[in-house]
Amino acid sequence: SISISREGIHLVVKASVNLGASFKTWRAYKYVPDVTTGAKSSANTMYKKVELTEAERTEYGIPSLTNSILKFDQPNADLEFEATYEIDKCRLTVINGTISDGSTSKTFDFGDTVYINANTSNGYHFSHWEVVEGNPIWPADGKTYKYTHVILRGDATVRAVFEEYKIP
Repeated sequence: SISISREGIHLVVKASVNLGASFKTWRAYKYVPDVTTGAKSSANTMYKKVELTEAERTEYGIPSLTNSILKFDQPNADLEFEATYEIDKCRLTVINGTISDGSTSKTFDFGDTVYINANTSNGYHFSHWEVVEGNPIWPADGKTYKYTHVILRGDATVRAVFEEYKIP
């Protein structure tokens, strides 16, 4: 969060976004006197943090809180801004196999570890996993095990590859 308390300055406040998350919205707060308890102290007066109403944001000239970059002239008020985020969603699709719950396609949170299993097929044996699309993270030698896991960093499609049994 960012605290701002100077009047007459043009401000640009930008939310930083980490890999695997998306900016959702800003929350804007002001400090008001609170004689009982508070989060901020000035001399003998205690203050508490209160979220700004839409009318107060308009009065202070603060634009919509849904843009990750706020541009406005600083009002005569002590304000604090807090960016909120959502974890990105990723879809995993499994061909010739299933996700641990038995489905073949499902949405997960970015960074989730997902267990997958190759389906057995008559006359064939499991060879390896291959990535059809995306960039999931595999454990060491994980592509060579029938039952394994991947870590999602975006949408991905993986396929279990089988080879025909050879009879000598």
